[in-house]
Parts: sequence; C-alpha cells; structure tokens
Amino acid sequence: MGGEILARVNPTFDYLREYVYLERGKNYKKAFKHDMSGLFVSAFGPDLELLLVDHVDEKSPAANAGIMKNDIILKVNSQSIQTLGLTRILTMLRARQGKRIKLKIVRDGEVLKKRFKLEKFI
Repeated sequence: MGGEILARVNPTFDYLREYVYLERGKNYKKAFKHDMSGLFVSAFGPDLELLLVDHVDEKSPAANAGIMKNDIILKVNSQSIQTLGLTRILTMLRARQGKRIKLKIVRDGEVLKKRFKLEKFI
C-alpha cells in the first residue's frame, strides 16, 4: 500500500488476527496526484545516478514521444539525475497537466533528446 493511500486513512493493525483496518482520515477526499508521463523508472548505477525506463504505458505522452523500455535517462529538463534525485523527478512527472518535459536519454549507445507535455491519460 503506497503513501498516496496511507495519507488518506487511519490504519489500525490487529497483529493477532493479521488484519489491517482502515478508517477514513482527514485527507480521504483529497484528489490523487498521479504520474502524467506514462513512465515507470528505477534508479541504478554505483551512486544511483542513472534512471532506467522499466515500462512505458501505451498511448501515454512518453510513449507518443518515442521513449521505450530500457532507455536510460541522463537528464530531465536539462538537469542531471544526480542533481534532481529520484523523488524530485517523480514529483516533476506528476506536476501539472501541460508541463513540458525534456529528457536526454541513451538507447543502444546513441544519445537522444525527447520532449513531451504531461497530460492526464488515466
């Protein structure tokens, strides 16, 4: 269960019976922020300085821009992955509809630049 859900509920753990009870919390009706790029990424490398594209949703802005599984992201909006960090990058990909995203990627040894706008596609 992710943080987006846990932020909306008050969990009670019944360890004896192995149950979790969820009660509505103060943020229960708050709108979910979700990724608007269609990218699923993971950090890798000795210092987690690179991002690997694990999956690209079909018909998403990233897919339409030509980003593919196993692409390696070097920069987001002209900033290195090390400078931004994974958490900040994921926040950028949920920012707001219409925000422009520029990626510098490596595919099969070739450096490519890709651009797209964030949009709600779910």
